[in-house]
Amino acid sequence: MTSSNTVYMRLGKFGFSLATLAYDALQRRTTANFASNARHGTNAGLQYVGFSDVMTLKGELIPHFRGGLTQLPKMREMLKAGEPLLMVDGRGFVHGEWVIKGVSSDESEFISHGVPGVVGFQIDLEFYGD
Repeated sequence: MTSSNTVYMRLGKFGFSLATLAYDALQRRTTANFASNARHGTNAGLQYVGFSDVMTLKGELIPHFRGGLTQLPKMREMLKAGEPLLMVDGRGFVHGEWVIKGVSSDESEFISHGVPGVVGFQIDLEFYGD
């Protein structure tokens, strides 16, 4: 059983939980990067130069349920700071430093005074490196 203050993951000082911002989908993609080197009389050769690791968190925020509307502006401020942030999951595994590359939100089901009843969000992260 999960309580509302159980932290699923921590990114810097921000803890993802039911009480703050809970994602319901996490997609991670790791790709190899190769440099192309031209060679005379034949096709180009490829040389491995590292990898890219990106992660996308998606979910819905219900402002009147918990936390209000402060979490996504906080994520946008973290993005604007441009600093690498240590990621640690709820099991204690350290994933290294990541940067926030994008924060998207979709507001719907408006209630009084134009306040959204549901805010869908997506947070795009990229591995900063060692």
